[in-house]
Amino acid sequence: MKVLNCNYEYYLFPDGINSLKEFVDYVNQHFNTFIPLVRLKTDNCVAPYFIEEDRQLSYVNFSSISSITEEEAEVMPRKEYDVRLEQTARARCVNCHYFEASEPLCDDNTRSFLCLNGKCSLFIEKKKTEE
Repeated sequence: MKVLNCNYEYYLFPDGINSLKEFVDYVNQHFNTFIPLVRLKTDNCVAPYFIEEDRQLSYVNFSSISSITEEEAEVMPRKEYDVRLEQTARARCVNCHYFEASEPLCDDNTRSFLCLNGKCSLFIEKKKTEE
């Protein structure tokens, strides 16, 4: 699905609006008002994968937005996200310098850094002597 990225915060398109051009036209008509949008929170996930239950209604003043883009994203139920995160962690984290076998694979820290596509901002490959 397509979502809006406004200053690195992610929002669903309003009902009836399906493209960035349509959205910009809408904003230009309502420039002096706060526009209600559903924000996709990133507290427990890494973009472009989002948790359905972690949405929040926000009122956005677009006079303070410096950039806006349209991006492809996937929104899924928390249960599905957790299953996919566990699968990704099993494939990725075990090869990381920071991985401790005694710790759970998917703790709160993992949720903040490991993307479902396997990219992790903390990943450092384990040296052969560490194994």
